[in-house]
Amino acid sequence: SSGINAEWPLRPGSLEFYKEEKHQFNLSYDQKNQLAAYWRQSTLGPFHPDKLNPGYFDFVGNDRKKAWEALGEISANGAMAGFCNLLETVCPDLVPWIRHKKRVRVFIFPL
Repeated sequence: SSGINAEWPLRPGSLEFYKEEKHQFNLSYDQKNQLAAYWRQSTLGPFHPDKLNPGYFDFVGNDRKKAWEALGEISANGAMAGFCNLLETVCPDLVPWIRHKKRVRVFIFPL
């Protein structure tokens, strides 16, 4: 995981990569929940019941809620780093893809 941590400017492309390329790699159920938790933490802050309150039979929503709750008070930057690092772990093509996009300046979703 050297590319993301060493190069902060590469982080904005991680979400774009995930949206465009998620069909190219397989994430486990737990990895998907963890990515969702990191993303919520980085954009909405720490978990609070008013931010997400899935129904009793919403098993996926409840699992994502638990993953988000487990992040505690991690900062937005810490959560974004977790998102990027997990994504890089499951998909080694992330850093080269972002470097290519950065060279051609085609970021659709800058953060």
